[in-house]
Amino acid sequence: MLSGIHLISWGIIVLLASLVGDSIILIGTIKYKALRFHKVIIATMQHMAVYDLLQAVFRIFPFTLALIADRWVLGEPLCHVEENIGWVCGGMTIFLTCSMSTLKLIIVKLPFKSQNLELESRA
Repeated sequence: MLSGIHLISWGIIVLLASLVGDSIILIGTIKYKALRFHKVIIATMQHMAVYDLLQAVFRIFPFTLALIADRWVLGEPLCHVEENIGWVCGGMTIFLTCSMSTLKLIIVKLPFKSQNLELESRA
């Protein structure tokens, strides 16, 4: 059984890793265009990073704060926001993970037809 200090440490580590990792992904793909993948895969990665940031701010941070204070300190409205963010972001993360796998399969199996999936306009 995990003690309170282990859960608090886990929450802080996950929160920091999520904030740093997702920020690097978003800055690297938006500002520096550092990744050279298919445009749709990059857009899917960006959406996954945004949903992960939302999870970190609205789920992991309140959870860790409640563990440190040994009670819920953020009020009832944020409790409901935290729950709803969990449902929405959790479902969308699963959907985006499945869509990324499907996109990779399409790109590998049909390389010439997958060129039509580009997000850039042809005009």
